[in-house]
Amino acid sequence: MNKGKIIKLFSNISNREILCIGDLILDIFVEGSVNRISPEAPVPVLLKNTINYQLGGAGNVSRNITSLGSKASIFSLIGNDESSYKISQILKKEKKIKPYFFKANKYKLPTKIRYVSKSNQLLRVDDENNFALNNKLEDKIFNLFIKRCKSFKTVVLSNYKKGILSLKLINKIISYCNENKLNVLVDPKYKDFSIYKGATLITPNQREFSNAVNKEFKNIAQIVREGQKLIKKLKFTYILVTRSEEGMILISENKFKNFPVTAQEVYDVTGAGDTVIGSLAVGLDAGMNMNDSVQFANYAAGIVVEKRGTAVASKSEIISKIK
Repeated sequence: MNKGKIIKLFSNISNREILCIGDLILDIFVEGSVNRISPEAPVPVLLKNTINYQLGGAGNVSRNITSLGSKASIFSLIGNDESSYKISQILKKEKKIKPYFFKANKYKLPTKIRYVSKSNQLLRVDDENNFALNNKLEDKIFNLFIKRCKSFKTVVLSNYKKGILSLKLINKIISYCNENKLNVLVDPKYKDFSIYKGATLITPNQREFSNAVNKEFKNIAQIVREGQKLIKKLKFTYILVTRSEEGMILISENKFKNFPVTAQEVYDVTGAGDTVIGSLAVGLDAGMNMNDSVQFANYAAGIVVEKRGTAVASKSEIISKIK
């Protein structure tokens, strides 16, 4: 991949639009300073300076898509809670993201509150409830998907297991995408990967992949062997295993390619998986082949892990990264 190819890609994507279906998460960063230990317990006392609210989950995937020049539509659940209101206000400021909200009164939008001092995360507090789609809401989501998907070539399922992507809905969406020759990319969270049977590509990290096949890996050859078994069994076209500071491996039925990490220093991996699948979707949607799309995503991921929080990569940053 060269700069000319990337520049050409960016010239082709301004009118493209990608559909992301998944769980919105409100990421909250409470930053401050620590100068003493609490007298009540052996824990640091954080003196709060700032609070930042950011799009997480499928929202971060969509933001990564739009930061590279494409447009994004997002299907997600919201409730009547304060976090749902806050995230809807944030999305109003994202001019290139078109949200389609499905409101459920008993749904509580998930939040992740991170307490940070001098770039060190001291504690993360999660707040969510267990929610299951009823048949009526599931049908409403799928019917709108059928109506809207004529506008898209690429669909991303950002599955954080927070409510919107039921097993039945995942199956129906993937089947429809296959029947209509749409790319369907999945960030999987269920241990049973058969749920995503027929997807164009899934992007588990190495821990998720290891759990799915119930094996620990000692080398790349073992990862590739298990990946190719799954591809044949579950009819994936590709599996992309992300491996943190060791880069990522793209596996197909008969081939594989290792992509070394491009970051100079890994600073914060928050949201890096969202960057991978979002930027990969942009590459594929613009007509790049899978190898080039993964390399493109690798550059984007290498940029965001050098930043703090749920960050995104820009066009200029990627272009400057390519030699």
